[in-house]
Amino acid sequence: AEALVKVVGSDLYRLANEVRKLAIYVGQSGRITIEHIRLVTTFSPQYEPYQVADLAIAKNRIRALNAFSSLYQTSGDDCLVPVVYALMKQIEKTAVVRHLLDKGVGESDMAVVVGLNAWVVKNALVPIARKHDSRSLVKHMGRLCKLDADVKGSSKSKRTLVELTLLSIAS
Repeated sequence: AEALVKVVGSDLYRLANEVRKLAIYVGQSGRITIEHIRLVTTFSPQYEPYQVADLAIAKNRIRALNAFSSLYQTSGDDCLVPVVYALMKQIEKTAVVRHLLDKGVGESDMAVVVGLNAWVVKNALVPIARKHDSRSLVKHMGRLCKLDADVKGSSKSKRTLVELTLLSIAS
């Protein structure tokens, strides 16, 4: 199941179709192996808006742009607002953690403030927050607020605006 999700993604409709194909290929008495998955399914990376935001905030520029491109290919303009929203949530969370780091607050207290598990804060949020400074995070949030209005409005080149913002955050 895990290998199938890695190849197909988390779209339940696509997963159900791939399972049907595998069942036909293997037959009722057979057992599905990873080799069967490789033979029957086609790899098409599926990304969610939050994954694009995670890659951008982690300063993984190439992967963030590739993930956004893949998401845009499958969803078109419908993905723009969710991506901007996911970026805003990530910037907000990172700004809070960065501020708390600057104040010298401990990781367990950060976890309470952010509302997440202490392990997640220590191993995911704090390392990412250390890559950013408070001033740039505030600047990114301002840019995202303007971008939110642009992608919901009638502005041209919405995809380009989102890509430029992704680059700015990930750089």
